[in-house]
Amino acid sequence: MMNIIKVDVVEHWQKASVMLKDAIDLSNGRHTIESTYDNLVKGAMRLYAVYVKKIITSYFVTQIVIYPAKAVLGIIFCGGSQVIRYIKEIETFFKNEAMINGCKGCEIIGRNGWSKVIDNIPSLNFQAKGVFYEMDI
Repeated sequence: MMNIIKVDVVEHWQKASVMLKDAIDLSNGRHTIESTYDNLVKGAMRLYAVYVKKIITSYFVTQIVIYPAKAVLGIIFCGGSQVIRYIKEIETFFKNEAMINGCKGCEIIGRNGWSKVIDNIPSLNFQAKGVFYEMDI
């Protein structure tokens, strides 16, 4: 049995920060452990725990992203284990969270490995829409 719950940041941060560190470090400085924690505490981001048989296996961080024509639920970070095993249930959960929060969609910006997961599970609703490039100056 898998369950996802929005959790208290202060109570969960010690364990969550360990699971999320690698994902946060891939942001090329756009986020840090400290800035993520600060935004979670302020309510600009939300922290979710994934429980499998009452054991936390992973954490997700989300943020509502407001574009000129619509708002979407950005799944900013995930870390931990068993995410791929429960990916369809996780997708359904965050789709519902997006709707509850007035968003018109969900988005993920992730490493290349996610494209293999999404492409190989036809029941997922996420679709690749482009490629993300960046340059530091």
